[in-house]
Amino acid sequence: MLRRWPIFWLIDADPTRVIFQAYIDGRNINYVEKNQRHHVDLDILTVVYDSRGKTIDTITEKVQGDLLSERLDKAKQTGYRFIRRLA
Repeated sequence: MLRRWPIFWLIDADPTRVIFQAYIDGRNINYVEKNQRHHVDLDILTVVYDSRGKTIDTITEKVQGDLLSERLDKAKQTGYRFIRRLA
């Protein structure tokens, strides 16, 4: 679940080169505990539209990680930042 709306930045004043950034709320993620680690497995779908609402690109990515028990509370408090450079 996104905590805020995504943010987009233009690069070098070129509107065809954009950076996408999203914040993911760490409290709403299902962490699976195994061997004193907390596994996180996210599927991220990014859809890019033009100014007329037409789909230009669809990007799917899988993000996985394992957190130590002492880092889990911090991850839930601060969440995750996802950054992707779009063509």
